Amino acid sequence: MREVGKVVEVRGEFVKVEIEPKAVCEHCTSKSMCYFGPNKKMYTEAVNDIHAKVGDIVEIEMSPKSVIATSFIIFVFPVIIFIIAYLLFSLISENIGILCGFIFFVIYFIFLKKVDKALSKKRKLKPVVKRKYIAP
Repeated sequence: MREVGKVVEVRGEFVKVEIEPKAVCEHCTSKSMCYFGPNKKMYTEAVNDIHAKVGDIVEIEMSPKSVIATSFIIFVFPVIIFIIAYLLFSLISENIGILCGFIFFVIYFIFLKKVDKALSKKRKLKPVVKRKYIAP
């Protein structure tokens, strides 16, 4: 997945890139998962191996493997957690199974929030700046 955006901040080996949402974004059912700033732009943090500076227009790329991994972590795994908890606890009672399914679902997202802080410091799942288009 490739996007073009403007570097708005440099943070050590990472840059914060402002991306103009595409027309397709308006109709996306998952657009609430994206971070939009006050000016309706999207922001992402990317690995800055080419030493881009604030104001540079850059192309960032996220590997298909990373896109699939993050999609699985955010969308698929919570459903699996819910189903497993439901099946295990529904042996006691169906209502308890549903309740425990939701509880484990919520616990998973709390856990994911904590893990996200640790993962955000690593390079593995982040997009990478591939090239600069303009260097003011």
